[in-house]
Amino acid sequence: MTLLTLSMAAIILFRLNRVLGRSDFSPSAKTRVFFTALILISLWIILISLFSFLGLLSQFDQFPPRPVFLILLPLPLVLYFSFTRTFRKLASVTPKAWFIQIQVFRVMVEIILWMMFLADQIPIQMTFEGANFDVLAGLTAIPAAYLFLSKGQYKRRALIIWNIIGLLLLINILVIAVLSMPTPMRYFMNDPANTIVATFPYALLPGVLVAVAYTMHIFSLRQLFLDKG
Repeated sequence: MTLLTLSMAAIILFRLNRVLGRSDFSPSAKTRVFFTALILISLWIILISLFSFLGLLSQFDQFPPRPVFLILLPLPLVLYFSFTRTFRKLASVTPKAWFIQIQVFRVMVEIILWMMFLADQIPIQMTFEGANFDVLAGLTAIPAAYLFLSKGQYKRRALIIWNIIGLLLLINILVIAVLSMPTPMRYFMNDPANTIVATFPYALLPGVLVAVAYTMHIFSLRQLFLDKG
């Protein structure tokens, strides 16, 4: 989980640097945007790691449980940034395929979840053998980018629908994960309860990887809605 998280952070920062190089921002503005992203991503990963090490996420006697806040806290910032002038300028020089293709990492997430189930660390409903179909977003990411964007093709409506379906698949597993936690609202009673996401390094899954997945969908949708062509 740690390696995947750090790999995704590195990929995002690498691509951001490439996009900034194609933009018409001043050199100082490019540096400011890049290092702002670097600091925010690094601090978030460090804070999640620290909180999980200290056991601050492992209290499940209240609803919603604390791991849920890891998922929701970045969302307002992501939504705000997607409506800024900076995002509009970056989106105009970002290949549309990139926001789609990067979602392939969700295949690896689902493999990790399946291995955790085999190790009796999470319940079956959180895997593709149960009620988690999020792997479909990862499996279709590359084909969707190819079919809807390659060879001069640009199927804007199809890309919008793909992103919405991807968000719905993400919401589905998030709801399942929350209802599998040992809270007063627990619905799925088969063992083990979903408590491992409050420990290190598994807290990086809801805190970082889930945030990456919905951020890329939001950015892709904003880019598509900004592009009227």
